Amino acid sequence: MSSQELLLAAAEPPRSMAGPIRPPVAQCPKHIEVQGKQRSVRFALEDYKSPIEFCDAILDINPKNVQAHRIKGVHLALIGEHRAAMDSFCEILSIKPGDADAYINIILALHDIKEYQCALECCDEALKTNPDTDWFHYTKGVMLTELNRHEEAISCYSKAISLKPDLAMAYAGKAGAMWHLEAYKTALNLCEKALTIESENVYALWGKAEALLKMGKVRDAVVYFDKVLDMDRHHMGACLGMFKALWRLAEYGAALECTDMILEIDKKSIIGHCNKGITLVSLGRYEDAIESFDAVLELQPEHTEALCYKGGALSMLGYHDEAIVCFDHIIKSHPEYVQAHFSKGVALKREEDYDGAINSFNDTLAINPNYVEAIYNKGVVLERLGEYHRAMDCYDTILEKHPDHKMCHNGKGNALAELGKHREAIDCYNKALSIDREFAAARYNMEASSFYLKNRPVT
Repeated sequence: MSSQELLLAAAEPPRSMAGPIRPPVAQCPKHIEVQGKQRSVRFALEDYKSPIEFCDAILDINPKNVQAHRIKGVHLALIGEHRAAMDSFCEILSIKPGDADAYINIILALHDIKEYQCALECCDEALKTNPDTDWFHYTKGVMLTELNRHEEAISCYSKAISLKPDLAMAYAGKAGAMWHLEAYKTALNLCEKALTIESENVYALWGKAEALLKMGKVRDAVVYFDKVLDMDRHHMGACLGMFKALWRLAEYGAALECTDMILEIDKKSIIGHCNKGITLVSLGRYEDAIESFDAVLELQPEHTEALCYKGGALSMLGYHDEAIVCFDHIIKSHPEYVQAHFSKGVALKREEDYDGAINSFNDTLAINPNYVEAIYNKGVVLERLGEYHRAMDCYDTILEKHPDHKMCHNGKGNALAELGKHREAIDCYNKALSIDREFAAARYNMEASSFYLKNRPVT
């Protein structure tokens, strides 16, 4: 896996780009009149330490007071006591079957504790008594999206839109499902529709940015990720998306700032530490990169990617033996992990252990015969061993499928020059320069072969 592939895998948005619409939290009343067995009792909020205690006192007198159960449930949810909150709302349903507000709050609690299947079942139950409530259709779509059932989710979002055509969140949710189905243009259009209804809908702005990124419109995506982050600096999805976009633009300094934002949101984010390390490698800050990879390994000791990239950074600093220890640890537990074999080969090449390097590149190619950089590096090592024909075979293998691989043209030219075939070598250097006019090594090599031809001794 290349650093680019790792970064993209680590930065994918969550399944659902939209979340449940949360109704505003009603203020707790200052007084509630409760009918007891013999008389009416007036309860004052100011006499209690919290709204929950206030409600408990009311429920001691009248266990079927729906208002007290509702207030207690809402305030339990606000402090993260989701299961206790659900108990309160279930009490309401036992007193008042079909109560839409109780279903809504139970579904919200289930979503918050990531019990999406239970939340979905609760949506279905609520729709039996509230079939025309757009909220339940929309939220069912959210849960289906979280469960990776995108086609079904789209039907739910469409139903919500038919009931409430100006429901911006339903368009944003449908866009997210379309995004996961790789219908990026449709997703973009749906986000734009949502934004005509609600111009600052953060989910639609984020969805639009993600769609633009997938469509290759990276600069445009950055604009919309920026808009999301202006509204909510702690929007994890937008931070990850912005990071991906800046990485693709090779703006590594700005990408590094994104990783700091991710870690500001969650200091234990493995994605944040890992991507920060890889970005630091791209900036040549290998010691700092190792610190980031160590942070990952402290959180997850067997994180193979972090250990592999730590090994790569160690090798760049010249600590090849320590790097090889990292790679061997991975290979022992994950013998098919191709990047570890390849990186070990690179470290051995830098140590000038060319036989060992070839063995590692061969191990890499046994797992993935099309691993271009392994074939190329094997060619470089063979060239250093003086096996010029075998080196050219490696370069030619790559050039058959990747004719614009400038390094292979240059390498092949070097091998030909070593064999005394300078005219053919110059042709290779010219091909490399036609791909990259600023390729200094190819220009130098071409000038060296040209000088040789002009000044070779007459025999």
